[in-house]
Amino acid sequence: MFKRLISAGLLTTGTLLALDAAPEEKNYHCIYVKPDFFVGNSYDYHWPAESGLLNEKGDAPFYAGVNVAYEYNKPNSIYLDAQWAESTSTFDHHITFTNDSHVSTSIDASISNLEGCAGINFHQAKLTAIPFIGVGRYVESRYYEDWTGRPSEKVQQIYGALGNKLIYRFSPLFDLGLNAKIMRPAYLKAESKWFKEVRMANTLDYFFYEVSLPASWHLPDQWEIQAEPFLFTLSNSSADRFLGARLALGHTF
Repeated sequence: MFKRLISAGLLTTGTLLALDAAPEEKNYHCIYVKPDFFVGNSYDYHWPAESGLLNEKGDAPFYAGVNVAYEYNKPNSIYLDAQWAESTSTFDHHITFTNDSHVSTSIDASISNLEGCAGINFHQAKLTAIPFIGVGRYVESRYYEDWTGRPSEKVQQIYGALGNKLIYRFSPLFDLGLNAKIMRPAYLKAESKWFKEVRMANTLDYFFYEVSLPASWHLPDQWEIQAEPFLFTLSNSSADRFLGARLALGHTF
């Protein structure tokens, strides 16, 4: 009888140890769809006299669009992220020429972004830190209405990125993050049909950045909703500074 009890105890202990050693099944892949909204600054550009323009003024643009992202995020492992985003806006634009003539137009503008990042997930208790590097491409386009031929302007820049994500899990249902990313262009091209020429930037010596505060609520069946206020820039000009928010729906698998 005593031998039987010992055998049963050893069998039970071995079973429990085996269960404890078995890897826990988790879902580390996530797809996000993120409608986003942001507003920029008004601007007042003054041009050299030889350009034929005196100045350009524009109202503060309001952009609306969508961001689609994929994320692989496993604790204490590699981290991968890829995203595409595009937002559009329409705002008034006023031009004064050196001969004192004036033109007022309506601008259809868009900002698109494609980016990929890789990093390392460091997870301890409730805190996760993810340093990462990345590469991406921003394209800003403007189409001028009420103007013969609808001249357009487009700025493209390919950049490198360095950043960090911090995530603190308050409970299984809620976590709060702080994301910071600094970027520097490696290639910059400005094209304007207005001047009927392509102008290459003569300097790439500037940085731009993005900071955000994502708050996430984890729902049943691997669903997640997220609210993320953010601030980002596209150059060192105050006209390229934007403040907004994303509202995301995510699903892990």
